[in-house]
Amino acid sequence: MDAISILRLLAGSARPFVWGKLRARIGGVKPVVMETGGRDPRVVLEQARNHEWFAGVSEEALASWTSQHPTTDTSMWAVSMDVGIRLHNLCHATLAFPATPSVHDDAIYHHAQWVWKHLERSGGMATSHLLGGLLGLVAAAAVTNEQVTNSQPGGIDSSTRSRHAEIQSYGLQAAAMLHAEIRKQILADGMSFEASTAYHRHVVDILVWSAFWLNRHPTLSGTLDEQWWRVLDAAVDALHVLEAAGMPMIGDNDDGMAVKTQQRFPGTPSTQLLWETYAQLRQRTPKPPAIPSHRAFADFGLDVWFAERYTLTARCGPIGQYGKGGHAHNDQNSITLFVKGQPVIGDPGTTVYTANPEQRNRDRSTWSHSTVASSHEQFDWPKGADGLFWMFNTRHAPTVVQRSSTQWHGRVVHGNKQSHAHDRRLRLESSAIHVYDTFGVAEPPATMLLTLAPNVHAQQEGEQIILSGAFGTVHLHIRGTANIVPFKSYAPAYLQPVVTQQIQVPLQHGALEWTITLP
Repeated sequence: MDAISILRLLAGSARPFVWGKLRARIGGVKPVVMETGGRDPRVVLEQARNHEWFAGVSEEALASWTSQHPTTDTSMWAVSMDVGIRLHNLCHATLAFPATPSVHDDAIYHHAQWVWKHLERSGGMATSHLLGGLLGLVAAAAVTNEQVTNSQPGGIDSSTRSRHAEIQSYGLQAAAMLHAEIRKQILADGMSFEASTAYHRHVVDILVWSAFWLNRHPTLSGTLDEQWWRVLDAAVDALHVLEAAGMPMIGDNDDGMAVKTQQRFPGTPSTQLLWETYAQLRQRTPKPPAIPSHRAFADFGLDVWFAERYTLTARCGPIGQYGKGGHAHNDQNSITLFVKGQPVIGDPGTTVYTANPEQRNRDRSTWSHSTVASSHEQFDWPKGADGLFWMFNTRHAPTVVQRSSTQWHGRVVHGNKQSHAHDRRLRLESSAIHVYDTFGVAEPPATMLLTLAPNVHAQQEGEQIILSGAFGTVHLHIRGTANIVPFKSYAPAYLQPVVTQQIQVPLQHGALEWTITLP
């Protein structure tokens, strides 16, 4: 990056990063160093949520866990979101133990107190991280309120009542914050603002379970007004569309949810309980909405087309998270393709977070996605470990110039250089998808990439590339010299990389025409 670009970033999109580091140093804030035992920290944090508690945890098991994991155990108390989700699961466990032994009471109180003191409210962390903490607090408020309501006169001593009152205070404030956050974090098109489809699923689950607990509390239920339901309904509808499209992976796919009935991690979680809980809250039988031929999530930056022979997505939009881009990838103008419900052209997902910084950066680079790559990344990020969850916005925001049921045109500028503009035009037919890529000045020439999904085999025959798999065969007609190379960073589920193939075609003279023909 040249000096002018660095100065521009420091004065603009990099300012929150620099200011945040400076403020932390002045305030003496030190990052929590987790004991991970050599594992990726994301695995440790997932285990800290104790999803198994959701179905019930006995007094003996809880007492044993509490003695083994004091708040000094950073593997279990590092991130407020994960502690909040654990508190939610603990509160749900009390529904299986209505008498609620004192050990449960003590654990709920100490969890709620810790979460309130450590809520992730600032800057780019006021995201799903904040929502996870708020979920735990409203769950604690609902449970303790029911205990007081259902107790016999004189059955709760003054000390316990005082602690319950403290939890109610947390719950009231958390409910108000949830009402504000749902409007901030769910865009007008119903999608989460974190630039990740997996995180949208994660956030919808948190919000549905937040509504579950708010609805159980006579005071907090007032939060569930018309505006809340309008926003949540839109978010749920967006998730329906994503699942109908095969849940394309856009951005990070760490597979997290508030509630996991399938506790295996890593691995794609089930959303069945989410749908059942939402249906009970809305008092209606869950049924998928009518799927249109074209759905545009304009604010998120994702278009989805449902045709008889295929499902196609195109991504072009903001990096999310208040411009932090913590879970965004350089996936502008990238596409995914499903045929007969099977992924053919895919997004590579996420093989690792912080345990391997080089791999993390490869996963989110332009060169891993089904778009056009050049000598410059679409978006830069700070160097070193601090930059693993940051991206720098550019002056030229990604733009969808045209979108319809049959036409799409996206534009993205690489490396903040106007001369490095990639335009991708799509023309959709019932049995074919026509693509025209153009790129500005590039030395060496920019390269069109198609990252193939697992179990898809590519074979070149003249100017055709035949893709074969369980879906049958898909033909690519490319006016250019194509190379088929191994691709080692495809992760259908977080931390589960598999080797697939990637098709690479240089854009000679800055342009490339190609067509996908469907069976």
